[in-house]
Amino acid sequence: MHEVHEVQNIKMKRAAHIGYFN
Repeated sequence: MHEVHEVQNIKMKRAAHIGYFN
């Protein structure tokens, strides 16, 4: 189940990219 971890990482990066943490 390594793919799930990568997907979550991409989601977090995407969220940060759109300014989710901003």
